Amino acid sequence: MRRLFATLLGILASHGIHAQCPAAAIHNNDSTHAVCIDTTGNVITIHSNNYPNHVWGNWPSNTPVLAQDFTYHFCAFPVKGTTPTSIYNNPSGVNGCTQYTLVGVALNGIFYAGWGARWFVNPQTQQENFNWNIAPSARFQMDFNTAHSNGPGEYHYHGVPVRYFGDSLRIDGSSHSPLVGYAADGFPIYYKYVYANPSDPTSAIVGLNSGYSLKAGIRPGDGVTAPDGPYDGLYVEDYAYSSVGATLDDCNGRFGVTPEYPNGTYYYVMTDNWPYFPRCFYGTVIDNSFRIGPNCPASTAPVDCSPLVMSTVEVLEGLELTLYPNPTSNYLTLQNDQGVTLTQISIYNTSGQVLYHTTKHLNHIDLSDLEAGTYFIQITAGEAEVTRKIIKR
Repeated sequence: MRRLFATLLGILASHGIHAQCPAAAIHNNDSTHAVCIDTTGNVITIHSNNYPNHVWGNWPSNTPVLAQDFTYHFCAFPVKGTTPTSIYNNPSGVNGCTQYTLVGVALNGIFYAGWGARWFVNPQTQQENFNWNIAPSARFQMDFNTAHSNGPGEYHYHGVPVRYFGDSLRIDGSSHSPLVGYAADGFPIYYKYVYANPSDPTSAIVGLNSGYSLKAGIRPGDGVTAPDGPYDGLYVEDYAYSSVGATLDDCNGRFGVTPEYPNGTYYYVMTDNWPYFPRCFYGTVIDNSFRIGPNCPASTAPVDCSPLVMSTVEVLEGLELTLYPNPTSNYLTLQNDQGVTLTQISIYNTSGQVLYHTTKHLNHIDLSDLEAGTYFIQITAGEAEVTRKIIKR
């Protein structure tokens, strides 16, 4: 875990982000770009004043970019669940705080927004149909970074910030994408250039696309209570996901190794085709700091994230490995900070029957085919061997 934090701080330093987080200084800066990160316990916190660290363009409304006091919280060790959570929920809420969610935050402190607060409107009653979300990229006017500033002066990305990625981060496909942010559930976000073989850092660099495409045919609405006409991309619901031939899941994510996570992690990929960035999350904790609207509840990350690590991460002494999460829903991760070469991994049920066995060196193990219950994992590295109980939820 110490290595993970050290790696993270190194990444942030390369982006000009403070390693020690003077939150008050960040929020008191109302004129220049300021962002910092703080890691306390099992929670990572990013403070930002929402000023970009790059040039921005114009948009018809000419709404200025104004300083903001933004703070985002997410789990340092996110856990992947089995069912995704959409960023599009009913926008009604309490005291203005909706159930809609920001996609995440870039390392420069600018947030990624998939939500546009626009829906199909009944032309007769002016009632909004919340089942049909207008895609911001289809309706909004934005600058060369697919971004703009809203009424309160919050600059944010609605798609891939191409110029920022190219001019500032020098992402050109010649190497693996650097880390470009974190999703609201705590998993990292990269741009499209990643390893062709997700488990092999020596494989070629490829540019991935999402598994989404426009639906064929005509929308089912009557043009009054719901939209009609051909599926043309005006609405989020005009798109459908297909796993056939897809390299990314329905949240634009996959498991794999990256330069920042050499032992492997689940991560999201920003693509040049819709949905551009994840529109859903597989992480089990999405903090209130990513909810959209005024008067949202305070962050509960210290409580929500604590049991994920305190009860799920175990150092396997003798092998210097970290095993997590345990209990798990789908995957076990073996964090291998010391470069130990694993020679055998076996999983047994409580009757001693071998259900999984490999002699390959793995960093994550897929348990999705196992039923919920108690099992034992035996890990061997040369002459050293450990056995631990694991629980599949």
